[in-house]
Amino acid sequence: MTTSPTPRNGSTWAWRKLRARVLAKSDVCHLCGRPGADEVDHVIPIARGGALLDEANCRPAHRSCNRRKGAKLYVPAPRSSRSSRSTSPTRSSTAKDVGPSRDW
Repeated sequence: MTTSPTPRNGSTWAWRKLRARVLAKSDVCHLCGRPGADEVDHVIPIARGGALLDEANCRPAHRSCNRRKGAKLYVPAPRSSRSSRSTSPTRSSTAKDVGPSRDW
């Protein structure tokens, strides 16, 4: 039985070195933006033709974020502009100003 020179299970020395370099640069998950990333995610998944050992294709990610993404292409959600939102706070028409209760 022959094995691929770059198996997908990440057991090659080159993959381990690349993973260590990516995680040493940053531990902020590129998917959710929180620190503590413990895995490396391929931006263009291997299943979709992404390069396994290309550092430009690798970003830090949390295990849970990476599993949720799976083999899908990562497309960041568009951010709405803050200027389109109302800056004044809105109140419900049923809201009442109620002081603290002293009837315990």
